[in-house]
Amino acid sequence: MQQPDEWEFQANRILLSGKPPHFAPAKPELLVIEQRLAALAASLQRPPVLLVLGATPELADLGLRQGCHVYRVDCSPAMLKSAEFRQQVEDRRNETVLCCDWREITTIPSGTIDFVTGDASLNNIAHLDQPTLFAELRRVTHPGSILAFKQIVLPDQPDPLHQFDKALAAHRSGRLSESEFYKLIRYVCFREELYNPDEHTLDAADVFATVLKKRDEGALRKAEFEFLYTRQGKVKHTLYTQTEQQHLLRDHLGPCELVSPSGDCYYRDIVNVFMVTIPPDPIG
Repeated sequence: MQQPDEWEFQANRILLSGKPPHFAPAKPELLVIEQRLAALAASLQRPPVLLVLGATPELADLGLRQGCHVYRVDCSPAMLKSAEFRQQVEDRRNETVLCCDWREITTIPSGTIDFVTGDASLNNIAHLDQPTLFAELRRVTHPGSILAFKQIVLPDQPDPLHQFDKALAAHRSGRLSESEFYKLIRYVCFREELYNPDEHTLDAADVFATVLKKRDEGALRKAEFEFLYTRQGKVKHTLYTQTEQQHLLRDHLGPCELVSPSGDCYYRDIVNVFMVTIPPDPIG
């Protein structure tokens, strides 16, 4: 799911603001990945070779701090450029930045990657293209490699807070932070009317059009609308239920473990880290 114009727009917005984007990985999510990467390093008795799907400098820095050689791959030159000011590790000699499609990373030899990670990376690949990506990831990894994806998913079970009116009331009462409120609005509050089950997509343009409609109807206060609309975009995300996502990774890559980031939040069933271990090659 390339959407180059939208990613260039988002990159320019990041550069103009000079602030980390709202979709940057949070500390609890980074901690989960950091701990698993360290455990793999201990078992290998060397720094793993790390592949980062996306421009995300927080993930690349995490690997560089552990002595990994890091391949950071993104198809958008603008997003790679916009990530530079967020890089914290100064010595980047162990990093290789590639501008190419994740589905065809020909520069990386087969079987050389020990650990793969990405921040909502699979959410940006169309449903029909996911098997091609999985095949490429299987090519560059080897038995025992770990893949750790922070993914946005649809909850398996509905919750009262997933209704717009209840989410809004919870936010106004202080029960939901702004970040929690945004994630509910963006991914679940309008799921029934906007989610496309055939393509497994939820289009941000449709969500923010609905947010605008809510403002016009008087349901959102000026400050609430302005906060939500500062995050508006046109990305069409690929979304599965939590169980569907776990089964998809298991069927294409290997055993998949669901790891919830620490902390108490109301979008725990929307944002999770999926850990996959590449199984041994079949005998014979």
